[in-house]
Amino acid sequence: MIVAASTAGQILAIIGLAVGLVVFGVVIWLLQGVLTPLLKVKADVVDAATAPMLQHGVKGVDQIGRTQQLAQSVPDAAVGSIRGASSGHHDPVVIRANLGV
Repeated sequence: MIVAASTAGQILAIIGLAVGLVVFGVVIWLLQGVLTPLLKVKADVVDAATAPMLQHGVKGVDQIGRTQQLAQSVPDAAVGSIRGASSGHHDPVVIRANLGV
């Protein structure tokens, strides 16, 4: 009886080890699925940190002020164009003058 109990215990221990190894393999596989995209993101961050654009600067930054000025003048230019159109002024020069171009 003692021999049978120890044999059953050994069999259960072996089954437990096999199940544990399978679970361990699944966990490693799932972690690898998370690790691969993280490594790609890390590589992109490293590439961005060493980008030549950072050394030379971004092109067109000097035009930001002019773009903002034009964007803010759009409502005023629209009102001026509507007033000009209602008074019979359809001259493109007047419209361009209202736009500040």
